[in-house]
Amino acid sequence: MEYPVIDLQETGKRIRALRKERRLSVRTVCEFMGGISPQAVYKWEAGICLPSLDNMYALSILFQVSINDMIEETRQVSSFLSVRKMIPSGILNKNSTTC
Repeated sequence: MEYPVIDLQETGKRIRALRKERRLSVRTVCEFMGGISPQAVYKWEAGICLPSLDNMYALSILFQVSINDMIEETRQVSSFLSVRKMIPSGILNKNSTTC
């Protein structure tokens, strides 16, 4: 089974590209987002960190794209069996239906 993982670097490049395509300055983005610091925007664009969900939503409105269109992801192969090996015995209940 593949598990989706957000690629910080590629998502940052995507955010920067969307901003530049719309000819928006970092200052304009900061003002739209209620006065966040330019350093926050630069960190997102550099792939150092991701915007919060609220900020991601605001960016999607500003850029007129869906949140999914801003996110770049990679897939990692994982399996229940490999995760199960990391959990001490007795913690997992085989009859459990919740995660």
